[in-house]
Amino acid sequence: MKDSQALLDLYVLDAMADDIEDVESILRMLNNPSIGWRDEWGKDFERLDVVTALSRLAKAGQVVVYRLDTDGKELIRTQDQTLPPSTYDDFWFGLSPAGRIRHQTWKARTSASE
Repeated sequence: MKDSQALLDLYVLDAMADDIEDVESILRMLNNPSIGWRDEWGKDFERLDVVTALSRLAKAGQVVVYRLDTDGKELIRTQDQTLPPSTYDDFWFGLSPAGRIRHQTWKARTSASE
């Protein structure tokens, strides 16, 4: 995996570290000047960046994909390593245990190097 892909994946994991998020929320957090990673990335994150990273992370078992139930009131976990069938607009994403470990390991390494 290219370094930029790995870094993008880590930034996306970081945006989801505290909650289950949709694509637009992840994108807003990544580009937020106070809490995001836009300055480190060097440009605005785009929707395609987020969707690509989420796809890669879901396939790797580091992100869990959720969909709303038919009443639109409850999130239902999809089968592991399953990608949304079409648009990512009606889906939510959270860290799996493997994703949480990867994120925590990265945060510990970056904190130790500061």
